[in-house]
Amino acid sequence: MNNSGRWSFSSLVLATLGLSLFGVGCEPEETGIPTGRVCMLDKQTMSRFPVDIILVVDRSGSMSGQLWTDTTTALHSFFLDPASFGVRVALNLFPAPTSYNACDPALYNPPQIAPQVLPGGAAQLGGAFDFGTGGGTPMYAALDGTYLYAEAYLDANPDYKIVVVLTSDGAPTSSGCDDVYGTAENWGSIEVIAARAARAFESHRIETYGVIMDPSASSALDAIAAAGGSFEAFDVSADVSQFAQRIGEIRDSVAVEGCEYGIPNSDLPVTIVFEPGLVNIYMQGSGLAPEAVPRVSTPDVCGGQQGWYYDNADAPSVIILCPVTCSFFANDPMLGLVYEYGCETETR
Repeated sequence: MNNSGRWSFSSLVLATLGLSLFGVGCEPEETGIPTGRVCMLDKQTMSRFPVDIILVVDRSGSMSGQLWTDTTTALHSFFLDPASFGVRVALNLFPAPTSYNACDPALYNPPQIAPQVLPGGAAQLGGAFDFGTGGGTPMYAALDGTYLYAEAYLDANPDYKIVVVLTSDGAPTSSGCDDVYGTAENWGSIEVIAARAARAFESHRIETYGVIMDPSASSALDAIAAAGGSFEAFDVSADVSQFAQRIGEIRDSVAVEGCEYGIPNSDLPVTIVFEPGLVNIYMQGSGLAPEAVPRVSTPDVCGGQQGWYYDNADAPSVIILCPVTCSFFANDPMLGLVYEYGCETETR
């Protein structure tokens, strides 16, 4: 979503079109924003990105027995948790049930179970676990196919967000797969898989979370999670019963992550060249006066204070709230975000 070419304005053009410099079709006292801001051209309520979760679940032979029972029990619990209702979830099992080693990414693109809205889709998602366990750990193929699907979906639906949750009890394997990707070293390379997660995150902001089911998976999943933007995998290997809690925490963090917003298209009947330095953001609740949220240059500057930043300062397409500001939305469902364009951005 690139805003270049959408926006350039002059008071003469706007006056010719009969548009108010206080905002399109409104007087200053109607905007809810402080009066006297004759620079304001556009004001809109912003909408969060809908979020899909794609589960990529290891069903290799080493996952058999109690570990598979505990894993599927936790996922069933997640599907039927009232806190999950309304969440869209897709599922890929690896190796794919149709092939022992399943090295072809096409077996995971599209997901074996398409996105389902919970709780209605719980039965279809849970039914896939009846395939049981068996085979190796073709982690690259599973993730590559998942990312290819997610990247294409986001290209067609730029106002969505997708996160990937990878669960595994071991390191990636190369057995039987080197004929697909070349050498066995490349196929089982944690660095190669982490680099693929990094590309998905950098190009489409697809975050990858990891859940470690056995200590032997720690190196791989920690590296993949870090490269995929979630910093560090959750380790439940000492107590697999924590899996349901951890995946719930991922769900809740994804809900808060809905604090990513696409920059609204202008409603002005003129072609305007978008200027990143002319955007202001306000929080507004029922019966409360708008509160300005200052822009910060990068997420590192957020600290423990309010703020927002662009995904790309030079060519922005997404507005992202700092964690403190984001937490207000998690705790107050009546809180809204107002976008104002035209006045110099307030910063800190």
